[in-house]
Amino acid sequence: MVHTAAMALSDLDYEQWLGLADRDARRLAEEIADRVGAELVEVRAGSYAGRRTRSALFSRDGVIYGLVPGGRVSVGYDGRRFTGTAAQVAEYAGSAEEYGLPADIREFVDRMTSPPRVVGLRPLLVAVEAQEAGLRAVSPEDSRIAELVADSQADFFMHQLPPPSIEWNGRARAELAPDGTVVRAWLIEVPTLAEEKSRLAGEGLRLLTPDEWEHACGAGATTLFRWGDHCPADRYPDGPAALNQEPNAFGLRIAHDPYRDERTADPAVVCGGDGGGMMCGGAGFFLAWLTLATSYRDTDHGDWTVQNDDDPLKNLVRPAIPLT
Repeated sequence: MVHTAAMALSDLDYEQWLGLADRDARRLAEEIADRVGAELVEVRAGSYAGRRTRSALFSRDGVIYGLVPGGRVSVGYDGRRFTGTAAQVAEYAGSAEEYGLPADIREFVDRMTSPPRVVGLRPLLVAVEAQEAGLRAVSPEDSRIAELVADSQADFFMHQLPPPSIEWNGRARAELAPDGTVVRAWLIEVPTLAEEKSRLAGEGLRLLTPDEWEHACGAGATTLFRWGDHCPADRYPDGPAALNQEPNAFGLRIAHDPYRDERTADPAVVCGGDGGGMMCGGAGFFLAWLTLATSYRDTDHGDWTVQNDDDPLKNLVRPAIPLT
């Protein structure tokens, strides 16, 4: 039985969350919403990659968050135990020969993933979608938003109803009502990582640590990808119905596009992609898919981000709301 959010949340892990009766799970989610000033959107039971799941989604300041329980969790990946399909191994062999990579696919996977480890984490609310760094909420009546909307009205109404949200080339974003009026609006600035951390802290938010990011992505999966060890060997991860496009066990849309890599609280660790380098450069299919592995690490990319840490931040970030 759930008594208070404080008692339940201090060490809430995924097994405890799954073990709650539906009524108690919803009650806990309602207490979480009250605690952080959010609106509970839904609590849903389901399945993902053959595992039972339960997700809880919340809305605060126009952003949807998913509950990520904590506890003692396993993250990282031992590439030496990876067993690819015959098609994956054959496709990788061509890339290995062309780029001078290790002939053994397991050696390469091990090199490109963080080591296995067990860590203790606190529960969080984590943004379902990564967002541009520097996303700053402004009044729907802000003159800059009004000007952008006015310039776009013709495009909106060509399709009878405007889309629920629009963005202007990394400059601003707005959510619209059916009649085209602005409900919520944000300007998109281009801060440094330090400035982004400071901005988020001022809103009661923070970036995920690498351990938290991996747990939020894998949700306890022990496989290379959050859905398993296998990926298509004949195409890049860019199709609308691909495995990577489905929300994960926590309801997050994460590690779904190699171009949408995310910064973490560690300046040297970028997760969820490689900026599209493998796909854009025409590298092999497996190399591109590997950038979406839960524990993927590109140390060269990480070193570059550290060396350019004072430059304006153009990567995505995934804000989190601490619960304890």
